[in-house]
Amino acid sequence: MNATDQADAAASSSPLDHPPFAESARLAAFLGVMWSSIVCAGTGVWLVYGQALFLQILVSLGILMTGLILIRASCSITWRDMAIKHRIPARGSS
Repeated sequence: MNATDQADAAASSSPLDHPPFAESARLAAFLGVMWSSIVCAGTGVWLVYGQALFLQILVSLGILMTGLILIRASCSITWRDMAIKHRIPARGSS
């Protein structure tokens, strides 16, 4: 595999591929509901009041939240991995 293929593979991987499937599905569902809410609220405010500033603020906050969620998802670590890394003993063991 040459450098171009490796760069394409790295660019095409989703940050939601790293966490376990259940967490990825939960994050994807949350992002879907969040963006649907942003579109509905922004459209409603624009139709009622005619101001696009509120829509721009909502979209900016949505982009910020999505970025923060995807950054956190790309470097997520499970509690089990954290316990192994820091050598935390299991409950009840001496």
